[in-house]
Amino acid sequence: MAIAHSSEFEPDSIDIEYGFTLAEAADQGALAQAAEAGGMQLHELPPVSRMAVCVRIGLPEHAHLITAKIGQFVESNGYALAGPSREVFLQTPQLERMEHSVVEMQYPVEPMR
Repeated sequence: MAIAHSSEFEPDSIDIEYGFTLAEAADQGALAQAAEAGGMQLHELPPVSRMAVCVRIGLPEHAHLITAKIGQFVESNGYALAGPSREVFLQTPQLERMEHSVVEMQYPVEPMR
């Protein structure tokens, strides 16, 4: 999973937070200790009431095509982006098979005011 904190694509200094999801509830104390030992921080993502979502299959360098489709959907349906985007890796990328990556791209949205 990844969260993009940059407001626009910056190939040389993009602000991305990587993480993982847990399949089941875990002891928060044990998780915090494990994260600290590994130099990580423990975060729980805040719930989002409405998202524009699309699944991307293929190379990461084609992500802009999906982003453009999300932007068109958001604009034509009276929404505005409302927070950092998220990417959930449905099929983990492998360097030798990046064209087979499957990523759910999620964009929090809210009705335009």
